[in-house]
Amino acid sequence: MNVLRIAISAELTRPITLPPFAASMVRGVLGKALMHKYCACHLKVYGGHAPHCLYQLLFEGAPASAATLGCHLQTPPPPFTLKVFAQAPNLMRIEVCLFGIATQHVELWLDALMLGLSAGIGAQQVPVAIRKINFLELPIGTLPAQLTLRLQSPMLIKHQSKPLQPVQLSGEILFTALARRMALMETLYQIGAPEVNFDRLKLAARSVGLQHNCQPINWARYSNRQQQKMPLSGMMGDITLTLPADLQDLLAPPLFWGQWLHVGGKAALGQGAYELITDNTKRTAA
Repeated sequence: MNVLRIAISAELTRPITLPPFAASMVRGVLGKALMHKYCACHLKVYGGHAPHCLYQLLFEGAPASAATLGCHLQTPPPPFTLKVFAQAPNLMRIEVCLFGIATQHVELWLDALMLGLSAGIGAQQVPVAIRKINFLELPIGTLPAQLTLRLQSPMLIKHQSKPLQPVQLSGEILFTALARRMALMETLYQIGAPEVNFDRLKLAARSVGLQHNCQPINWARYSNRQQQKMPLSGMMGDITLTLPADLQDLLAPPLFWGQWLHVGGKAALGQGAYELITDNTKRTAA
C-alpha cells in the first residue's frame, strides 16, 4: 500500500475551545507552513505553481486532467486526509493519512505540520506542540453482517447537484460515493486500492440494508485567504448497514478504505470522516 496512517498527540500552550470539525483549521496552518518552507515558485512566470513544487505536490494535490477528475470536481484531492479530536481543553489528537507522493516526503510533511502548529492556531494564535507521533496499521479484512458507520465530521454527498438529505440516503448512493473516492485516489496516487466494477457494486449495494440516525448540519469555517467565514453543510449521525454475506468481496473494501480516504465532498477540509463500529469494537472499548 502506498499509504501511511499516523496518530499525533499534541498539546496547546493554553486551553482553548476548538471550533467544530477542526481539521479545516489544522489544514490551514499546514498549508501556510508548506508554502513558506517548500514553495519558491514565481507564480507570474508559471501562471501557478511549478510542476515540481513540493507545496503543490504535498498540499494541493497531483496535477490531473478534467477527464481524470470527472465533471463534478474542479481540483484534485490532496494526498492526505485529516481528523482532529479535542481530548481536553489543552490536548488534541490529529489523525493523518498520507497517500502517494506524500508518503515519500513524510518527514517534510510532518516538519511543516509541526512548524504550522507551533506558530499558533485559532483566532488567538495559541501555539501547539507535538508530543507524540505513532504510525498505525491499516487493517483490511472481512466485516460482520451488521455494522455501524459513525460519522466523525459532516458527510456531504450531492444528488442531482444538491446536498443529499438523510432521508434520501440509500445503500447504492453511499457505496457509489465510497467507490468513486477510492477509485479516484487510486488513479491519482496509486494507493493500492482494488479496482472497482461499478455495475457490480451498484447492484450489490441495492441488497444492503440501511438504517440511519442522521441529521442535516450547517456549519462554517474561517478562510484566512478570503478573510471571511465560508458556509459548509452535510449530515452527522450513525448509519447502520446490513451486508449480505455473499457480497463481502465487493462491499467490504470501499468501507475499509473510506475510513482513511473519507467520503463525499469537501474531504480536503476534513469532511466525510467516519469510523466503523462493530461488536468487536464495542467490546474493545468496554
